[in-house]
Amino acid sequence: LGLVRNNNNNNNNSTSDTDTDDSSTARIFLDCGDEDKTPPPARNVVLEQIGMVNNSNNEFPSAIVAVGPERGWTDGEARIFVEECGFRSAMLGSSILRVDTAVVSGLGIVSAALDECQNESDREYKRKRHN
Repeated sequence: LGLVRNNNNNNNNSTSDTDTDDSSTARIFLDCGDEDKTPPPARNVVLEQIGMVNNSNNEFPSAIVAVGPERGWTDGEARIFVEECGFRSAMLGSSILRVDTAVVSGLGIVSAALDECQNESDREYKRKRHN
């Protein structure tokens, strides 16, 4: 699933998933962790990846969220997300959710975090304009 807003006004439909590889796109895969390691909350990962920094390109922050099967990701799948695709592991909480519930919950949490990033960017932009 992706929450990617295209703020270009051109109608070029040749963009691919790799075109969103910039600092304003968070890449997370939802994981409940295991006995040894618990991932950080999804909100924190989004805020950390986007950095809550001034967005000088006036791009909207976005996220790509991978929601796995109810059995969880295998170690190999998780390794591919991290090492080959630049994703970070994140969790929605301590409860194990059904996939349909995880999708709705994940999108709500990530969407709220993206709004938080955009609002901070807007406030910073206004501060700089007034100075």
